[in-house]
Amino acid sequence: MEPGDRVRVKKPVIVYSHPKHRFKPFDMHGHEGEVKAIIRTWKQGEPLSATLPVVVAFDRIRFHFHADELELC
Repeated sequence: MEPGDRVRVKKPVIVYSHPKHRFKPFDMHGHEGEVKAIIRTWKQGEPLSATLPVVVAFDRIRFHFHADELELC
């Protein structure tokens, strides 16, 4: 999985910051988006172990995921 790949959320993932469902639980399962970044390093190139390293853009919003929660389209 690399930036620019199309991915689909393959597991139930609940988010609370979706613009159309503000402050209510919303399941992202089945939604498709584009990988924008995979967080591996910090500012000066120091290794970073991010809890949710994969940044995926869905229309106008971005969410962070584990790699095992996504599948390539």
